[in-house]
Amino acid sequence: MKFAVSFTFLALTVTTSAAPVRRDVSTIETVINVVSNAADALGSAVSSFSGSPSLLTVVPLTVALTALTGAVTAATPVVLASAKLNTADSDIIVSDVTALASHMDAAFTPLQAARPEFDSLLVSPFVITTGTELGGLQAVMVPFQDALSSITSPASADDTFKGHITDDHIGQPGALAIDFDSINNPITAALNAFGLDLGL
Repeated sequence: MKFAVSFTFLALTVTTSAAPVRRDVSTIETVINVVSNAADALGSAVSSFSGSPSLLTVVPLTVALTALTGAVTAATPVVLASAKLNTADSDIIVSDVTALASHMDAAFTPLQAARPEFDSLLVSPFVITTGTELGGLQAVMVPFQDALSSITSPASADDTFKGHITDDHIGQPGALAIDFDSINNPITAALNAFGLDLGL
């Protein structure tokens, strides 16, 4: 009898721990903001490097790029742990991702433009390092974006009629449109500038 009770308790524990955790939308907003802040830090590092290309300014740039990749990687399981959001909360996340896109563009468009500066002075070896880091970021963006898509609620028929659905990356009829292209395009452009494109 004791064994039966123990087995039942264990089964309930395993089942409960495997279920999605209901997270407040603010938790997801927080991790998106962490990614956004990391993008801002990268943008600042790129600006410093462009103003004065040297080993002293290129190292913080690569460190900031690594930190951004880490922020995206850490955000993904937090998003995945969330249960499905209702439409109102989904709209909030869509807006947050749209805002994130502008921060990413502000970091990666200048990085792409700064590519020739890497051929100057003694920083040319960092071309490979930066390209590799960009490839890593591009790779971790895929599960992050998939996770965001998976928790957003379907758009209403009226939203669909208004052209609310635009992003092919979601691949789910009726899903809220999340403008991932505005995030991916500047990353890919920077990646191409550094001679490495994983085609993701």
